[in-house]
Amino acid sequence: MNQAIRKWIEENHQPWRSSPELSIHRGPIGSDRALPLNSAVFTYFQQQGVPIEGRLLEDLLESELLEVFVTISSWLTPEDRQALEENVAFGAALTREPNACAMPCLDGYAILFDYSFDTLMISATDLYHALLKSPQAVDANEFPLALNTAILSVFFRRAAYTTPIPDDFVHRELTNRDIWLISVFLLGHEVGHVMQSHFVDAPTRFGAFPSHPGATTVAILQPAHEMEFEADQYSIDLMFQGEGKGGLIRPDAGSKAFWNGAYSTLGWLFSTLGAMEALARRLDFDIGDTHPPALERWQRIAELIRNRASIDPSTIKVEEMMRENASRSAEFGNLPALHEETEAEYVALPYSALMADLMLDMRDGGQPEWVPPSLRGVR
Repeated sequence: MNQAIRKWIEENHQPWRSSPELSIHRGPIGSDRALPLNSAVFTYFQQQGVPIEGRLLEDLLESELLEVFVTISSWLTPEDRQALEENVAFGAALTREPNACAMPCLDGYAILFDYSFDTLMISATDLYHALLKSPQAVDANEFPLALNTAILSVFFRRAAYTTPIPDDFVHRELTNRDIWLISVFLLGHEVGHVMQSHFVDAPTRFGAFPSHPGATTVAILQPAHEMEFEADQYSIDLMFQGEGKGGLIRPDAGSKAFWNGAYSTLGWLFSTLGAMEALARRLDFDIGDTHPPALERWQRIAELIRNRASIDPSTIKVEEMMRENASRSAEFGNLPALHEETEAEYVALPYSALMADLMLDMRDGGQPEWVPPSLRGVR
């Protein structure tokens, strides 16, 4: 990655680097000021062989994003890898963007991924497996409110979070794998914009970045809808290249099983995006996204995958069923109690309702109106 742009990201959109107390975790892990972490966090990073005491949570999360980028880069031609090295840097930040955003920077582009979107997909994917897999942790009657609560609390910041998912959720490893694959797709999409020169003549719009303290407004590049479709196709093509070059499919997983799983996972990604769109309309809330409708994007992506991989009819049927579940939940399902949007104490992390009861506002010693989440199931 372009190191000058990378430094610009750190200085302008990652305030925790200069002031650790501005971390979404409020301080280094294990410090007196930091919010408590669930034991599942320590277990996860222990399994990865990554020490976490004294480190900032942002650094741990972002390092995983950048590792995915390294994997994707290995699938590119040497010429394309060099182009990325010269013109682009990736990073994570608190934004109000539904997934990723790009902005002109120096002689290239800074591409930022939103922490809250990652959190939303972890929460939604937990619910996906909790409904479909045995033992079932969520039934059909609970699902609509649970999904709406995840979206309205984590992304829209309009509700307190509750969840039927237990802390010892037995399907969390499936969620971890799915979130990794979603990260591969989203990073590949942004690489596609760069490789196809979509940013060169793209107009800009304004996006909000609620960093601690306060919020800033920045100019964000806005490719045309057709360019978004092209970037989706580039990402899918890149994933098929990854199948041959290595790093995409685990050695113990066959190609057919992988692509059936990928079809379901990416279908659920766009089902969740579609639910976000529906809830935004329902609440008359402007999410600031200028991508094509999620359903249109998924229909094209689904066809691309089915044209190159053997997708079982049962997989297609389940994907359609869960898309309908997400759509009906967002359009007609029960909503949690809503409050005014909260910025100051928002913490963009996947979390446990049990841990929320332990949390106090570290700044004034009282209970915040917005109950900040704790990290429960990082990828």
